[in-house]
Amino acid sequence: MSKFLLLGLLFSVGFSSVAKADDSSAKAALEKAKSLFAQRSSTLLTSIDEAISVLNAAEGQTENKLLKYDILILESRALYFKGAHTAGEAAKKDIHSQGQAKADAAEGLSADYSEAPYFAGIHMARWGEANGIIASLKGVPTLKKYMSKAMDRYTRNDSEGESID
Repeated sequence: MSKFLLLGLLFSVGFSSVAKADDSSAKAALEKAKSLFAQRSSTLLTSIDEAISVLNAAEGQTENKLLKYDILILESRALYFKGAHTAGEAAKKDIHSQGQAKADAAEGLSADYSEAPYFAGIHMARWGEANGIIASLKGVPTLKKYMSKAMDRYTRNDSEGESID
C-alpha cells in the first residue's frame, strides 16, 4: 500500500511540474505572438500569420483557463486583422468564422470579461458583410446579444467593456 502512495505522490509531483512548464511555454508563446501582432502590416500579413500559428499551438500548452482565454482572444484579434486585410469574400467568411469560433471558445472558459463577446460579435458582423447584408439579417439578434454582453462587462484589465477599441 505504501508503494502505491509513494508512486502516486511521485506521479502528482512530476505531473504538476509538467503543467507548470506548459504554462511557461504558453506564456512565452503568448508574449511572442503579442510581439508579432504589434508588427502587423495591412500590406504584408506574414507576422499575423505567424502570430496565429504560434497562438494556435499555444492553446494546447496550458490548462490555465485565464491564460488560455488570453491566447484565444489574441488569436481572435489577429484573425480579425487578417480577415479585414484579405481579398475575396469566401476567404473573409472563412477567416471571420474562425475568429468567431476562437472568441466563443474563450467565452466558454470565462464569461466574466467583455473581450470574448466583443470579438465574436465583430467577427460575426464582418462575416455578414462578406456573406451579404440581406442574407445575414437573421444573425442580428445574436449580434446584439454579443454586443450587450461586451458592454455590460469589464475587460481583463478592469476597463469598462465599452472601451475595448
